[in-house]
Amino acid sequence: MGWSFLKKSIDPVCGKRINPVKAGIAAVHEGHAFFFCSRQCWATFQDAPSLYAGAPLSASKGWWGRYLQRVEKATQGKPPCCH
Repeated sequence: MGWSFLKKSIDPVCGKRINPVKAGIAAVHEGHAFFFCSRQCWATFQDAPSLYAGAPLSASKGWWGRYLQRVEKATQGKPPCCH
């Protein structure tokens, strides 16, 4: 089993297909990670996340779900800053 789920993602704001590993811009909303092509898309998502997040198919489970919940709680849904 590999990390193939990290190879493709779609920006929830503009619909552009992106590589989340290279995107570098992310947010966590209700335990789900979202990746963005630009800071503008990220800012738009932050203004109304429920509008763009839609209904998730299923909640993340196991350690990954717990990790995403902790990140969202610690950062209030904003991506952590490394500097």
